[in-house]
Amino acid sequence: MTQKWYKKDGNQSSLINGICIIAGAIVGVLGAPYVNKNMEPPKQIIYKVGDTSDNIGQYWKHLNFSFVREEYINPRIIEELLGWISDSSATTSSIDLVAANKSNRFFVDIEHRKVDGKELVGYIREKGEGSFFYQYIGTSPSGVHIILCIDHGGGSGVFKTLMLLSLRADNALDGYSQGFTKRERVLLHSIGHIGLGDRYSGNITYKNEILTVGEDKSPMKHGLWTSAQKFEVK
Repeated sequence: MTQKWYKKDGNQSSLINGICIIAGAIVGVLGAPYVNKNMEPPKQIIYKVGDTSDNIGQYWKHLNFSFVREEYINPRIIEELLGWISDSSATTSSIDLVAANKSNRFFVDIEHRKVDGKELVGYIREKGEGSFFYQYIGTSPSGVHIILCIDHGGGSGVFKTLMLLSLRADNALDGYSQGFTKRERVLLHSIGHIGLGDRYSGNITYKNEILTVGEDKSPMKHGLWTSAQKFEVK
């Protein structure tokens, strides 16, 4: 079984309306932080996503940070887009990437780790409240970025989630009574996420536009992943 996630050019407003409806269904089935092991995986999901700007990929060329090279995207931004594990769905859909990456609000001491040859970027929370790290999986031809999030809350739970992100652009008004300016923003936008559950231990790959989530090899088997599932991410 192959499920489809891709971008498609078209009318912006109608596509965005479609996103809201379909994304809710996806989060309800796959994104719940606590899952019923007896639930059957969805039969098929077709996910259509539209850009707010033409040739949005060009913005990566002008940014000093990315998922694949230093300076990395601040992990607090990814964490904010992912939302709280106690919520059934994320409450923040987009963040101004340029402003947020060096902001006081999202400031943390970023750590880089290599685990089994894979680059992890994250930070350690204060007061023994665990850590948050992310790993870059891949990018589709249309610009869907696939990120594995690893959220350790400080106890025994280590919750893993696949996030699907894209870039968007718009114009914003800044200023006070003394004067106003208009500036272009580059937004990191959450398309959706796939919940892997507590202590998921499986192989995740993206190749030839196919995202494969392997069977959970953890002895705990907390998640839905009793067998591998494939997603078409174009």
